[in-house]
Amino acid sequence: MIPLVMTMLLAVGTVGAQENKGRSRWSVTPHVGLNVSRLGGCADQPGILAEKTSYYPEYAVTDTLHVHDVCTFRMSDGQKADWQLMLDGWKAWQVVRETTDSEELTITFDRELVNFYAPDLKRMYDSFGRRCLRGRVCSTQDDRRDSMDVVFQLSPDPPVVKDVQLSYDYFDYDQAEFIKTGLSVTVEFSPGTSQIAVTRGYMDLEGHANTMTLFLLEKVDPESNTWTWTAPSFCFWDFDYYFLFSALGGFGESYPDTVFVNDYLDPYYIDLFRQWQATQGMSDVAAATDIEVRTASPGEIVVMAPQPPVMMSLVI
Repeated sequence: MIPLVMTMLLAVGTVGAQENKGRSRWSVTPHVGLNVSRLGGCADQPGILAEKTSYYPEYAVTDTLHVHDVCTFRMSDGQKADWQLMLDGWKAWQVVRETTDSEELTITFDRELVNFYAPDLKRMYDSFGRRCLRGRVCSTQDDRRDSMDVVFQLSPDPPVVKDVQLSYDYFDYDQAEFIKTGLSVTVEFSPGTSQIAVTRGYMDLEGHANTMTLFLLEKVDPESNTWTWTAPSFCFWDFDYYFLFSALGGFGESYPDTVFVNDYLDPYYIDLFRQWQATQGMSDVAAATDIEVRTASPGEIVVMAPQPPVMMSLVI
């Protein structure tokens, strides 16, 4: 039996701006070539080639499709085939587009292609915290069937916290609390982000995360890649508080990056707070069990977040 052979051919193309319905788009040629024989065979047999026009130039050479991307699939030998595009469902793969006796299959990643909110489709997070659908393009020529896996990215990439500024008027030693606190956070966001959501929560005495309030849902400037949030006066911070920053765009919300207040405080004040908790009959330990909390090194971005409910690896 001849083993399955899969190769990916990357070629450097030229990027040029085009106009499409008033929006800037980029074309990259050639793009990604995958030579796949699912029923056995060798690498020189015809396989599926993909050519993509992407709204996001830095992601142009990839197996991931973003909202508004257009992708054309052809056979490497230029021959006609029967084509199917399938999406992974909870019960079975679902055929959403098909054509027969055609040299290519062209799809546009938009609402006309598929109902992104259909309950029977698997919406999952990949290893980068992006919400996705998994797709598969299949071609049939006589008795030979080839396939190519692709990922439809519903949400933008998660934002990254780049700078955190905590402020306060003074520390009340009797109550072990900061008075009149202020917070400013700068995040870096990816193309495709239209809004940033900010949510505040706290860790309870048993180490469980409790999300309290959605403070803000604000549009971002698409010409920029950073956004700075200054908390309003009523949005105070305290020990064991955290703030989630999520990106929204396309058809989903990204996994958040997080600011955990304790990571930015002098341990001296945290010790005073724990002692005060003990005098109030509270636990002197507030371990994080549902949320990963890492101590920041100089220059390191602190990321605190629960794991996505479903993990998916990109398949190429």
